[in-house]
Amino acid sequence: MKANGKNKKEFTTRQKFFLYFYKSKQYFNNKWYIARNKVKNFIDSFYFYLIVFAVYVFLLHKALIYFNPTISEDTLSNLAFAIAGVVGASIAIIFSFSTFILQSTADLFSTQYLKKFIESFKEKIFFWLLVFLTILSVFIPIFLKHYELEILGSILFISLYLIYDLYRDTRKRINPEIALTKIKNDTIKRLEKANKRFKKQAHIQNKIFQYKKENKDFSLDIQYKTNPDWHLVILENVKYLFEIGLRLLAKNEINSFNLTLKYIHDIYIKHLDLRNGYLIRMPASFLGSYTIDDEGFTTKILEYLQSISDRIIQEKRKENIYYLLKIYESILSYSLNIEYADKNLNAYKDNPLLSLILAYYIGFIEKLLKSKENDWTWESIKSISNVSNFILQKTDSYFLQSQINQITNKLSVSCLSENQETFLKELVNIYFNQIRIAWNKYEHNDIFWKHLFEELKKNILLLSVSTNNLSLSVSDLFINFHTWQVNVTNWIFELKEKG
Repeated sequence: MKANGKNKKEFTTRQKFFLYFYKSKQYFNNKWYIARNKVKNFIDSFYFYLIVFAVYVFLLHKALIYFNPTISEDTLSNLAFAIAGVVGASIAIIFSFSTFILQSTADLFSTQYLKKFIESFKEKIFFWLLVFLTILSVFIPIFLKHYELEILGSILFISLYLIYDLYRDTRKRINPEIALTKIKNDTIKRLEKANKRFKKQAHIQNKIFQYKKENKDFSLDIQYKTNPDWHLVILENVKYLFEIGLRLLAKNEINSFNLTLKYIHDIYIKHLDLRNGYLIRMPASFLGSYTIDDEGFTTKILEYLQSISDRIIQEKRKENIYYLLKIYESILSYSLNIEYADKNLNAYKDNPLLSLILAYYIGFIEKLLKSKENDWTWESIKSISNVSNFILQKTDSYFLQSQINQITNKLSVSCLSENQETFLKELVNIYFNQIRIAWNKYEHNDIFWKHLFEELKKNILLLSVSTNNLSLSVSDLFINFHTWQVNVTNWIFELKEKG
């Protein structure tokens, strides 16, 4: 603090002036940016046009009172027909424009998608409303003798606003990213609606049969299983995302394709969030392993991700491959926190959902290895390191660690065949990280430590084979690990001194 105060005193008056001037400029620029965005959003809102309409009618009325023009019935009728003609012509133009745009996007959207999402109920309402206003404008001079100009002017303003809103909405609906967002929102709403319906039925079932407290959570999963087709429309929406995503990929729309991956991820995470705490594990074999059945929803989502991975690997889409790795990591991280309705099985530390997702993730890594692309291998190693770290922080399950060790061994063999010393050092570092994480969490799990040190020795041996100077190659790893040991020892002695 003293050093900071001393440095501050060393500023000259000129430096202080420029420093405060710069801070003030940044502050006002930030405020101006926020204010400008708020104004832009307000100008594009319904309330702005409502205010403009009110001001327009008020000024028109006052002008007519002030100038007091004399308008014959023929002139008024001609004006009414002219307004009706303008509105009618605008209707024809905007709907022709809408049809042209939809035809131009037919190669991006499937026929089923166009029928389901592009057709708008709002468009039908606006069309008939415009037809009504057109007819109304013709009959105003016939049936009304007062305020005809104000009413005709209002009809013209409202009609033009409705036409502009239709035009704006049409442009939005053919934007691929907005279309993807619409599909995602519709899918999540359907997930929530189905969950709400099944929860209500499960609550009624619990009230009727008066289950024990530990058995009440089973009812929701049973409701899902008695309606196995509940997700047909939802998975159909995911299929639309998948198809549109591949077509965007063909057009080299990398960011839009990544948005497709994100939305599929968001839909699946929402599904897990709604089913969390209610899934029932079932025995899969006599060996004690378990499985889950969420009516094939997880399997279908993972199959879509698998198909996407095959496509992007085939086309060597590097950015999309890296993003898909992040998507898998996020899903694995979330599935770690899944709880099951059969809580009595928690002692076995078995998470069948995580094991299933991990199997698909490992399959993706194996395909990347077969490509022999060094960049992809390096990203795979970093991804495996992340997955290994956050899984071990949550559980020391033998089955999960065995899956991770198997893919790590395949990575080691692949790196050895390519003589990638740096990659092998990073793989060895994975096991040192596991030791750091597990040393105080699973110190009594002898089986875990036995397999961990076996894998560590195996990978150090592979590293020694790949290099002519093992001591230099491994020195950084052991120095970092030894530093960690010294820090832990010092921390333990500090605790003893305080005690």
